[in-house]
Formats: sequence, C-alpha cells, structure tokens
Amino acid sequence: MDYDKCTTAKKDKIIPLKEKRSEFRVLNRSRKQVKIVDVDNCLITDSDLKCDYIVECGLDHAIKQLQSTLDLTKSRYKSFHKECYVVTTRFPKCGTTARRMKIDFFNKNKATLTLKNCKIEATI
Repeated sequence: MDYDKCTTAKKDKIIPLKEKRSEFRVLNRSRKQVKIVDVDNCLITDSDLKCDYIVECGLDHAIKQLQSTLDLTKSRYKSFHKECYVVTTRFPKCGTTARRMKIDFFNKNKATLTLKNCKIEATI
C-alpha cells in the first residue's frame, strides 16, 4: 500500500468529505496540517471491504468496512489514536443496539465509533 501516493495534506479551516448525501467535515480552526488518505479509490484497490472517506452503505456493512480497513492498515497506524465515524442517510438502529455496536467495536479495535445521520463534524 502506497500511503504517500494516496495522502493529501490540507490546512483549510473546514475540510469537507462528501459521498452522495452524506458528509463528514473536519473543523480545523487552527489550520493544522491534516492528512487525508483516500482509502477506497487509492490505498486499497482490491475487492476487500474498506471504507471511503464517508461510508454510504448500510450500518452493518459500514462497520465491516471500517473493521477491514483497520485490520489492513494496523501496522501503519498501530500507535495512533483512532476515531471512526459512520455517516448514514438513514440510521435504522438506535438505543441499545447502537450502544452495543459501539462498545463491541471499541473493545475489538481500541477505536471510538460515532454513528450519525447525513452529516458529522469533528473538531481537531
């Protein structure tokens, strides 16, 4: 995997990543350098499950994509703090089911999982 080829550095105050009707925005008020890795179109090009910038499919499938991406990139990002986000246009699972998914995901990956509809903003 060629991380350098698939990485773009940005210092914009707002870095939007869009996929169909879903949007993930990085709020970068201090204009730190943020590296964005294009996973689906560049880093992992085989048929393995993988995330995009924004996951656009069903929730169960999106979590499988994140899990696969974490597994495939774990040697590179082993010492990094990891936060994972799923942006959906519909969020069919709520309450205890979603809470259980987040806990299981964290226990397996030591990464937080945030689930939201249509738009998520994360501040760095």
